[in-house]
Amino acid sequence: MSVLQACLGHLIEPAKTRKAGSTDYPLLSMTMAGGLVDPATKFKKRVASEDTSGYKVVKRGQLVVGFPIDEGVLSFQQLHDEAIVSPAYGIWEIRSGASVDPVYLEKFLKSPQAIAYYLGKLRSTTARRRSLERGSFLALPVPLPPLGEQKRIAGILDQAAELCRLRTRALDKLGTLGQAIFHEMFGDPVTHATATLVDIVTKGDKINYGVVQPGDDVVEGIPLLRAGDILSPGLDPKDFRRVAAEVDAKHKKSRLKGDEILIACVGSIGSVALAHQGLKGVNIARAVARVPVDKKVANRVFIASQLKSQAVQNYFQREIRLVAQPTLNIKQITETPIFLPSLASQEKFAARLSALDGNIGKAVSSLRRAEALFASLQHRAFRGEL
Repeated sequence: MSVLQACLGHLIEPAKTRKAGSTDYPLLSMTMAGGLVDPATKFKKRVASEDTSGYKVVKRGQLVVGFPIDEGVLSFQQLHDEAIVSPAYGIWEIRSGASVDPVYLEKFLKSPQAIAYYLGKLRSTTARRRSLERGSFLALPVPLPPLGEQKRIAGILDQAAELCRLRTRALDKLGTLGQAIFHEMFGDPVTHATATLVDIVTKGDKINYGVVQPGDDVVEGIPLLRAGDILSPGLDPKDFRRVAAEVDAKHKKSRLKGDEILIACVGSIGSVALAHQGLKGVNIARAVARVPVDKKVANRVFIASQLKSQAVQNYFQREIRLVAQPTLNIKQITETPIFLPSLASQEKFAARLSALDGNIGKAVSSLRRAEALFASLQHRAFRGEL
């Protein structure tokens, strides 16, 4: 059935700008996966020395729009009555009298339909500041069924999203088995640290970031692996954004060979994945660090598992720099303390971990099915077919 539409500008308006000044407000940061988060709980740190007097005050129920917009980096603030966010973010509020449910609206603004619109209108500035002109953002057509129907749709999508979260948790549980094996064999890696991450890098290569200015999405372009993709099981290039060949050519040194370790530096900071041969030739974004491992020195499965350990994750969180959004810099990554036992011990661990591959494969397939269901429901929901 057809659904009435309204321009986003008829539903929201800019919030009155208030600066933090000398008042001590909770500081919120924007992440790709989780929206607005409190660094004091999420990242275990709050930069007390940072001058936040110029930060914007955001009230509960107001919409914060970050960047890159084409990754759905936006969220309604529901954590505190009042908090502060980076002055680089836009703050909006629902117009008085607008018949729109905030939960429904946020889900639409993050939907594939909305992201396709952003990509079509996008004018790239930098990899971290891809944002729309205000007029284009407010011109976004929003499907607007009756308020009761909006809440019903939001409820259904919440249930589907929860199924995905449950499948993800099941996959994470299998990941903890790998950590259990690691600790059984080696104990706490930091207390036994004998090297830093740069010591295991392939000679003639280095740990590096990727594409700084990706530009527009190009259908026939080169796949670009972003920080959010690291969380995706299987790392399938067909799911990636694509960049123009000339953009890729400017970043030859960050093209994947398919045997590296990948670390998220922005958004889902500290997330770790192993590249595979299906990623050969794929490039990476500025928010991803590529770690080429010298096979004569270390086993990358062992190193990746060590990087996922709580001890190393704590190190990453301590080293986060909070500016517009939390960021882990290459310098801190290269200096990551690691434990480096004999190569034979590392390979023995990798062999034990490979025994879990069958169960992990089943969990990945289950998650993929849940994600496909969620995508289908999103598509139908905003076309009035749910």
